[in-house]
This record gives sequence, structure tokens and C-alpha cells, in this order.
Amino acid sequence: MGIFSKGLQPYSGPYKVATTDLEISVSPRSFGTAVLASTGEPALQLNTALFTLFYPAAAHKKGSGKQQQWLQRPLGQTSAGYARFLNKPKWLIRIAFLLLAARTKLPAEIDVPLSDRLADSKGDSSKKDAGQQEMRERSEADDVGTSSMSTLVDEQGNRFPLIIFSHGLGGSRTTYSQSCGELASLGFIVAAVEHRDGSGPISVVRLGDGKERVVNYIKPEDLRFDPPNRKLTQLEHRKEQIEMRLAEIEEVLAIVSRINDGDGATVVASNLRNLPNGERDLPFWKGRIDVKNVVMAGHSFGGATTLQALRAGPRFPFASGIALDPWLEAIPPYEPHQASPSAKPSSTPTEHLDIKVPLLAINSEAFTLWASHWKLVRDVVKGVEGASSWFLTLVGSIHLSFSDFPLIQPYLARKSGARIDPHVALASIVEASKEFLLGEGTEGKLLGQEIVPGDEEGLRPGEGYEKDGKHPMETVGDMRIHVRPE
Repeated sequence: MGIFSKGLQPYSGPYKVATTDLEISVSPRSFGTAVLASTGEPALQLNTALFTLFYPAAAHKKGSGKQQQWLQRPLGQTSAGYARFLNKPKWLIRIAFLLLAARTKLPAEIDVPLSDRLADSKGDSSKKDAGQQEMRERSEADDVGTSSMSTLVDEQGNRFPLIIFSHGLGGSRTTYSQSCGELASLGFIVAAVEHRDGSGPISVVRLGDGKERVVNYIKPEDLRFDPPNRKLTQLEHRKEQIEMRLAEIEEVLAIVSRINDGDGATVVASNLRNLPNGERDLPFWKGRIDVKNVVMAGHSFGGATTLQALRAGPRFPFASGIALDPWLEAIPPYEPHQASPSAKPSSTPTEHLDIKVPLLAINSEAFTLWASHWKLVRDVVKGVEGASSWFLTLVGSIHLSFSDFPLIQPYLARKSGARIDPHVALASIVEASKEFLLGEGTEGKLLGQEIVPGDEEGLRPGEGYEKDGKHPMETVGDMRIHVRPE
């Protein structure tokens, strides 16, 4: 942790969590019409797919002995990227990082072998070593319990469910590590994608042979267009970024599928982020991942990416989706009943499919106070066809409450308007997600709540922006339900 910051807490589920980074070369291509004014190169280029796997690890085995840094190295390069994103002096952000987050590490060891689910989750009496006994004790003390996890085991054999996670503007593959790690501790493999579309503060693309390409946060003034008389608004450019994001997600799914098919050794050999002797367990992941019923999740711009992926129909194998504070202005309007079965997302609204898989959307209070946007999200959730959907607001939260930032620096979160304790916020978000993912739904303590009359319209009387100022929602910590299954 940093000198004046909080560390990230150990994950609470019954599984030990490990991580590994993968960056794999893909077929090079570009997206959209924008080029970088500084170089004339396409602004949206795809050369590699980079993601961090958060996964349930064997409780009694060792990995690399190292923990992943929360901030990417070199620190000077990362701080320069955030300075550009925040429009602040480089020296100020570098000092802030040194004081607040330079030493922060994820509470997970790198490259521990994947859990033997049947032994680790069911407590095989023939393998009662100290690590497994500790894991079972944690399971018994946790709300999830081994019985809930065993149901998942029985339904899917020895395979772990897969979640693809998409970050928001200013995010990276590690800035939602606490949520991704918590889900991994519950028995999910989470592939947290790092998008190279210029939506993050900075990302380094490793091209092989020691060559690199730095992707900075893209601002409108960084772009020019070909032909020159064509100019996109920033929101129109965001839609082109989403096209690239969907392609990155396809590549990540393909890589994970290769691992599940038994091609882990080749993936390890081609990994551009490999550690010495790292990822050694991936060849043994064959048949251990459910790649046919995948969950798509994301926050903010990643929430918009999630909805677009769900609207893409047969292009993706997504069985459900979780949209955290989704930013709907970044995607074309939602217009149901207008698509053909083979349609793919584009900037033309009539080519979009309805969402036909279960959907959970959770808003921050800040986004629910944005009343016109709240209605857009509600309409998407209510428009889900033939599947259960929920729309909730976490009272007292802000847009950043879904990320790691408030956990590491709660003071800055309070100064930004958060009224809820960041650990309480995260616990509620994870609990709602767990109930949704494990099928507890209407029986869960959060998703099972009835709608308070009036909440289906958003804000209650006296809440919101009035002539005399902003009136917050109450009570802090409540998970208010706006839409739920009948």
C-alpha cells in the first residue's frame, strides 16, 4: 500500500485467488476512420489482446511467490498517462501515486495452479491438508457456503464459469481487482480485459522482439479524419471504440477457449507478458472452463460495452450480463424489435437485437440522480425479452464506488461525494452479483426485495435536483430496486 492509503483486503469467498497476465498477438487490424494527428496512424489498432485472469486457486499449492502490482510499471509511464487523462501536471500525479498507491498489490499470488474443484470445494477427506482445511473453515463461515458452490459444481461438472470484465474510462485490467477477485473467490474465472482503444489512461502494447506501442488516452483534439471533411463527435468516436472493444472481447474468448481445449502450452509459449516459469499450470486447464455459458460484465463505458455485446446475439456465447453504472450515451439508442438474427452492433440503431438473456444493472446514486439517463437504463432493463432482469441503485454511492479507487483512498472518495463506506459498497455490489450469478434471484436478500411503491419511477419525492439544490437519496447503504422480475 502507499504511505497514506489503505491496502486491498483479502477476498472473502471460499476459494483462494490467484492471477496471471496474458498478452497474445492477434490478427492486426484497425477500426473506424480516425487517425492520430501526431503520427497519421489509425487511432484504433488491434495487435494483441491483454487481460488478467483472476481464478480459484488450489489452496495447498504455491505459485510464483509474487503478488501483482496494482499500478502498472514503469510507474513514471503510468503516472504520465493518468496525468494526461486527468489533465494534471505529471509531477503532481507521480507524487500522488508514490504516496497513495505505489506499493499497493493485489491480495493474490501470481500463477498458483487452478483449484481442483471437487477436492477444494467439497472437502475430499483424503486431502485434508492445512490449506484445504482452512479453505473449508472459510466456506463454513461465509454466506456462500459449500452447499451453494456444490450446486454449481453438480451442474457443470468440474468446470468453472467464466466472466469477461470490461473496464470504464480511465480504467485498466487491475482497477476493478477487488470485485474481480471476490468473484473468483466464489468460484468464477474472471478475464479482466485491458482495452487498447484509448479509453484507458495508458496501455503498452508489446509487439514482440522488444518492440512496444504506447496507447495513451485519446482526446478529441488528438484525432483527425480521413477524408478530412468528415469529423465525428466524441460520442460517435466512442461508438467506434466499442466496435474495437467487442473485437478485443472476441479475441479474449478465443484465447480462453484455446486454453480450455488443451492448447495452454502454446498460449504460454506465445505470452508476451510471461514471467520466468510463469503460467506453468495453463496446460492443465483443459476442460476446466465453461466457455459456452459466459457472463459479460463491465462498469461505465464497460457497462455500455456489456450491453452492446449482449445485443449482438449469436456473435457471443453470453448467457447473462452485469452492467455496473452503464454509460448509455456511448451506445446507439435502444430500439427493440428491429433486427435480424444475424445482426451485429454498429452505429445504426436498427441493426441491434433485443437483449434476450438475464441482465443485472446496478446504478450509483450519482447516475440515478441523472434522471434522464436513469430512464434510458430502465428502458433497456425492462426491454429484456424472455429472461429475468433487475435494475437497482446503491444509495450513497458515486460512479467510482464500483472500482478499487475508493478502497485505496477513501478520503478522496468522500471528497468526491461518496457517502457510503467503500467496503460496504463493494460488499453490496458483490452480494447482488453473487445472487444473480448463482440463480438465487428473487430469493436473495438484495434481489429478492419487493419494489417500494414509487421506486419504479426512480427518485422519491424530495430527492434529486431542485431549484434549491441537490437532495440526496436515503437511506445510505440501501439497495433500492426499480425493476425486477414479475
